[in-house]
Amino acid sequence: MSLSAVQLAAATLINITDSDGNGIGLGDTALGAFQLSGTELQLLTATTLELATAGNVTVDNITAANSNTVTNLTIDAVGAITFATAASTFNALTVEADGAVTANVDITTDVGALLIDADDDNNAGTGTGLLTVAAGVTLTSAAGITLDATTGGITFTAAGTLNAVNGVTINDAVAATAGTLTIDADTDNDGTGTFTTIAAGTINSTGQTLDITAGDVVIGGAVTAATLINITDSDGGGIGLGDTALGGFQLSGAELQLLTATTLELITAGNVTVDNISATNSNTVNTLTIDAVGAITFASAASTFNA
Repeated sequence: MSLSAVQLAAATLINITDSDGNGIGLGDTALGAFQLSGTELQLLTATTLELATAGNVTVDNITAANSNTVTNLTIDAVGAITFATAASTFNALTVEADGAVTANVDITTDVGALLIDADDDNNAGTGTGLLTVAAGVTLTSAAGITLDATTGGITFTAAGTLNAVNGVTINDAVAATAGTLTIDADTDNDGTGTFTTIAAGTINSTGQTLDITAGDVVIGGAVTAATLINITDSDGGGIGLGDTALGGFQLSGAELQLLTATTLELITAGNVTVDNISATNSNTVNTLTIDAVGAITFASAASTFNA
C-alpha cells in the first residue's frame, strides 16, 4: 500500500486488512507484496490501529517516531508473527497470532502495555502456538507485560530479559533452560509492579539462574531452577515470608512450596518477617538465604527449612 503524501486520522479505530491473506510486512520488510512501512505508519493517527491478515506478519524496525501517532496497535494474524532484523518500539502493543510468535529482536512499548498471545485461538491445529524469544532479546514495557501461549508454551532459546514498570504476568508454561532469565516487574521501583504466574504458567529454568525483581509476587504455577532463584524486593519495603506480609510483599508458604531450587535467595533493602513456614512449604528448596539490609524477624509461629 502507498500512503506517501496522505495523513489518515481517526479518533478511534483504523482497521487495515490484507485482502488476499498472503501476509503483512510492517516496517522495512514486505511480505506477500503487502508492506506498511514505518514512514507510512507515521501518517496514521488513531486511538487503535488493527492490522489483520489470514497469513503471516513480519515486523522490522518500527521506531518510536514511526508509531507515536497510534495509541494502541493490534496485530492479528491467523499465521505466525515474527519480529525480525531490527528492534521495534510502540506506544502500546497487542500481538495475537493463531500460529506462533517469534521475537528475534527487542520489542518495546514506551507508554502502555505489551501483550503477546502466540496461540490466540487456543487451537493446536492452526500452528505450533509457540512463543519463542531468541537469545539476548529484551521485552520492555512502560506498563505491564503479559505472555500467553496456550498450546505451544513460551521458550527462551538462551538468556532473556523481561522489563516492565507495572507487572509481568505469565499465563502459560515457560522453558528457559539455556540461559539466565531476568525478570524485573517493577523497573521504576515504586512497589506496584507484581510478578504473577497462574497455575498453567509454570517456569522451567533447570540448570540456570532465574532472577526476579518485583514489588510483590503472586506464584500460581511451579517454578523450577536446578541452581539458583533470586527474588528481590524492588522498593526496599521489606519481604514477608509465610503468613505475614511486609511492605506489600508476601511470599506465602504455599507459594514457596511451588519453588524448586538448589538455592533460593530473598533480597531486600528493608526488613524481613518469617512466619509459619512448614517443612512441607520449604522442602523443595535445598538452601534458603535471606539477605536483608534491615532486620530479620522470626515471628508468631515456628518455621522449618532444609538449610
